[in-house]
Amino acid sequence: MSIANFIKRSLKFLGLFLAFAILSLVLIGSTFEFLPHTKYYGQDYKKAFNKKDLGLLAIG
Repeated sequence: MSIANFIKRSLKFLGLFLAFAILSLVLIGSTFEFLPHTKYYGQDYKKAFNKKDLGLLAIG
């Protein structure tokens, strides 16, 4: 196996892993953290963004 094929294969694996991690963060953020942090959206947008609310921002 050449080095270029190894790099391509590892990059493809990393891309799939990152996509899965982002998807799981979106699901976890949308289900478990929905109710406690909804009050932040009316008050301070940065507070909501500093939390693990990326899933909420992506879905909403």
